[in-house]
Amino acid sequence: MWLDTLQTKHHKVLYEIAMTSEPYDSNMTEVAFCSTMATREGFVVVDKDGQIVGCISFSDFTPGIDILVHCTVRAEKQGRWVTRKMLREVFGYVFYSLDLPRVSGFCVPGKSDVAGDFLLQLGFKLEGIRRQTVKLPDGLHDVKLFGMLRDECRWI
Repeated sequence: MWLDTLQTKHHKVLYEIAMTSEPYDSNMTEVAFCSTMATREGFVVVDKDGQIVGCISFSDFTPGIDILVHCTVRAEKQGRWVTRKMLREVFGYVFYSLDLPRVSGFCVPGKSDVAGDFLLQLGFKLEGIRRQTVKLPDGLHDVKLFGMLRDECRWI
């Protein structure tokens, strides 16, 4: 697995991946998804066969303060899609290139809490829960908020 710079040409594949992730918004159109992705920077994760298996993107950049990280991965690659080398590159970008003191993440727990567990395994801390913040086709859902400070990051 290796990282490549996120580009417009990757959006369609990432939309297909996102629409099979749990939970997902089945009302999200490809156009709306691509429009959102066009506002983000980040990386795509590519396997040895050249297939995009996921994405690590960033939004809501506040210079000198924070950035929000988003991760999407093919269901069949969960647990096997990220390497230490990738984590050093991603967190090096956040904490050294952007010189931020923290990075934030969130998840919408679905049938399981894979995303939240993943953030905790990376070293994020649960900072709170915003109740019924996201509307999906099956109703309102809570959002778990996570954060990692530069001095807590073991990947840099």
